[in-house]
Amino acid sequence: MIKAKKTNFDRHLERELKNPKFAKGFYEELEKTRLAIKIAEAREKRKMTQKQLAERIGTSQSVIARIENPSYDRFTIRTLRKIANALDANLEISLNDRHI
Repeated sequence: MIKAKKTNFDRHLERELKNPKFAKGFYEELEKTRLAIKIAEAREKRKMTQKQLAERIGTSQSVIARIENPSYDRFTIRTLRKIANALDANLEISLNDRHI
């Protein structure tokens, strides 16, 4: 197996993650980004627009746009269930050890 060479960014991130306050914020943002990307990818895979998804779950296109934006985190598990159902997807929520 070929091991990738660490970049300056990788080394910098490793140092920063030793700071608990930085690590907390980093992992929260990473989690939000992953969720936003997953929703957008699932919607696009089904060749559905934001407006079409919004109509299926009874909301507006602008709400879907906000949900697909990693900086937005004010939605409920109920909303995520509606999105999953509209996309014919499973909603899985898990707690895992923090690591990249």
